Amino acid sequence: MGETVFMAHSGVRYLVLAVGLVTLVVALVAMLTGRASAPGRAAAGAFRLFVVTIDTQVAIGLVVVFVRPFHPMYIGHIVMMGGALTVAHMFAIRLRKAAVDDGGPGLIVTGTLLALVLVVGGILAIQRAII
Repeated sequence: MGETVFMAHSGVRYLVLAVGLVTLVVALVAMLTGRASAPGRAAAGAFRLFVVTIDTQVAIGLVVVFVRPFHPMYIGHIVMMGGALTVAHMFAIRLRKAAVDDGGPGLIVTGTLLALVLVVGGILAIQRAII
């Protein structure tokens, strides 16, 4: 079981990265075109999906911690992933309070970019390839 959960955790990282990149592109288009209504709503939906993928990845990662041997190098990975989760949720809360037309795409770009940087840092912390 431990190996299966570990492989799922390793594979879902590609989903997190892909959804994060799509979210970033959609939010950049919304921000740069200045048409925040439809593209802004699409960016907000993509960002919610990005947050859900991070939540899923962290949940699978918690299972991995309990079913596989723990190595000290995982500490940096766990800290970075916790940071990514925190950033994603902080921006999701902030976005919920902001109107889509009032800088929502900018918030999404910033939150997605920060979370992606932390995810990449977390992957590198355990000496894994990004792609």
